Amino acid sequence: MYNATYGERQHKPIFCPDVGDTTNPVQTGTKQLIDTGRANVIRNGRNLTGIYQSLAINSIRNVSTEEIMKNYLKSLLNIAITPDALIKTYSNFDMQYDGNPDPEHNYIVMWDLVKDKKTTANILTQTLAKNIISVTPLFGE
Repeated sequence: MYNATYGERQHKPIFCPDVGDTTNPVQTGTKQLIDTGRANVIRNGRNLTGIYQSLAINSIRNVSTEEIMKNYLKSLLNIAITPDALIKTYSNFDMQYDGNPDPEHNYIVMWDLVKDKKTTANILTQTLAKNIISVTPLFGE
């Protein structure tokens, strides 16, 4: 809640993930931000249109969805990525992880799945994001 208040003081838009119908105690602040209209809800982690509208960005029309998804994949591969997340993701697509942790290398290998029509960019990024979350310990653990 402190971060949201800080952002509001700077007249910045506040964004929150959709918490769904049921919330756990950790999500009560997020739910309050949504219920009071203080925050813009991001659904499925990629409500890009809503984010851009909130930020009053109009030039995004010149950027293709493919470029956005490529950048999203690169971002996922550069944040909080662990060998366990890579192993799980490759396994989900019936591939063997080659042990190379370099984000650019893994981006090329994974984007080839999309180029070869073995999966979609949405499924690839959702799978990777879920795997990153599943192997990342919660704060305090």
